[in-house]
Amino acid sequence: MPGYVAQASAVVAVAWVFWKIVRKYIVPSALDTIPGPPRGSFLLGNMLELLGRGWEFQEALCAYGTIAKLNGILGEKLLFTYDPKALQHILLKDQQSFGQPSWFLAYNSAVFGPGLLTVVGEQHKRQRKLLNPAFSAPQMRRITPLLYRTAHALREAIQSNLPGAAKELDMLHWLSRSALESIGQGGLGYSFDPLTEKKPNKYADALKELGCGQKTKSPPKKSRPAFTNLAVFAPIVQHLGKLGSAEFRSRVVDNVPFRDVKMLKYVVDIMRNQSTQIYDEKKAGVTMKDGHSDDQEVDAGEAILAALLRENAEVSVEDRLPDVELISQMSTLVFAATDTTSGLMGRLLQVLAAHPDVQNKLRAEVNDARDGHDIPYDRLVQLPILDAVCKETLRMWPPTPLGFRQAQRDVLLPLGTSIRDTSGQKRDHIMVPKDTVVFIGIQATNRNKAVWGEDADQWKPERWLSPLPETVTNARIPGIYSHLMTFLGGSKSCIGFKFAEIEMKITLSVLIENFKFSLSDKDIYWNMSLVVFPTVGKTDEQSQLPLMVESLVR
Repeated sequence: MPGYVAQASAVVAVAWVFWKIVRKYIVPSALDTIPGPPRGSFLLGNMLELLGRGWEFQEALCAYGTIAKLNGILGEKLLFTYDPKALQHILLKDQQSFGQPSWFLAYNSAVFGPGLLTVVGEQHKRQRKLLNPAFSAPQMRRITPLLYRTAHALREAIQSNLPGAAKELDMLHWLSRSALESIGQGGLGYSFDPLTEKKPNKYADALKELGCGQKTKSPPKKSRPAFTNLAVFAPIVQHLGKLGSAEFRSRVVDNVPFRDVKMLKYVVDIMRNQSTQIYDEKKAGVTMKDGHSDDQEVDAGEAILAALLRENAEVSVEDRLPDVELISQMSTLVFAATDTTSGLMGRLLQVLAAHPDVQNKLRAEVNDARDGHDIPYDRLVQLPILDAVCKETLRMWPPTPLGFRQAQRDVLLPLGTSIRDTSGQKRDHIMVPKDTVVFIGIQATNRNKAVWGEDADQWKPERWLSPLPETVTNARIPGIYSHLMTFLGGSKSCIGFKFAEIEMKITLSVLIENFKFSLSDKDIYWNMSLVVFPTVGKTDEQSQLPLMVESLVR
């Protein structure tokens, strides 16, 4: 009798799983009449096309209108949109109805801990409230000397690798190292990499394996790091987190026969241990009374972590963050600020190499403003050509071209541009069923011709040197920065956008004054990914950005 019960239970379980899968293919959905591309794969839908290295699918997707239906894994119905009104609703007006998927939160929590990327609700509000002052304009002004220090070290390192004539250099290598050191110095008051010499650092190596910068080991690894490769399995993580004790889960992971899983666990362990060590040292070194660190050599008292520690000590007990949450912010901050910034800087140098006239104008502006000294923060942020070049590059090439949210309930989503569904009916609202994942077209929004004009696909920094057209201001793009979606918007927008902006401007001002950049004879291809990355050609696996560099110092 027990055997029959077990068999019957197994049959019921299999039938239930089978139905959960099959029903998505056969049960009607409110999204069925929304136009979109045909399913690329019966099992994987359009996911391989959407998240592959090429851009053709995303470009074709925009032809369906500002909102389109996608097919997900195992028959899941998804949406893709760059409709400004829909984005306002998703990110601002009704953001409580569009949260991040539970599997996304669980995966990032397993890697980074309870930081801004992973917490929600009141816990997220409390963290954001405490962190905001540490990323304010006054704090960016305070850390400007630290970022200049890294930029000058980068200049010296590049200079030492140049002979008298122009030479091809992999600038992504140097920009990745510089971005990591910038967030180390300006964010943590800690040096990862002196740049001018090779210095082993377990924390830095772990971050590079996770995805922050180029890998250090030979032979070259594939461009996509373990964090990105395993993201497709993120939905499994939330279920693993419910299995037994932490020790049991650790043993399960240890016995998974996949290199990326073992590598991810290894780097996460190092990252947490080293973050805790750095945190303990900085907490002990910061004197809350006078707001400065005893370690004046690296000006750690001006770094974001020191400001955060001071702020945390001054708030009420109920608003104070525990150590584990502050430590989680460290790894989150470093990860989020490294590959994105180095990629943006790479784009800037490449596009300036392709436009020598703009490069010359920018160099003249920087030289005039510098006048033999580092350009002060308030002067630097006001340089018109530098600002225009940075904004236009952020518009054209956001480092993360896609975002996503998941409907927490059935939502009637308004559209700014009406569509015709597959039955021919005109629609200015669509019903989004609960649990639907909505992909946010960040790059598509930034290049929307209805907003930015027919030249939206062209890099034209001069568009920022005069008032923007009314179509831009009237569109009410819900982005936190300059009518762009590059840093997203709402409560989950990028808290570090001011840091990214000033780091870009400082690094670019130092490099453009001292070096001339031109294109090499190699074809550079920027690959679609969670964070875009350059390779030589479309099939190469190693991230790199070879440019011709010539010293202007005589």
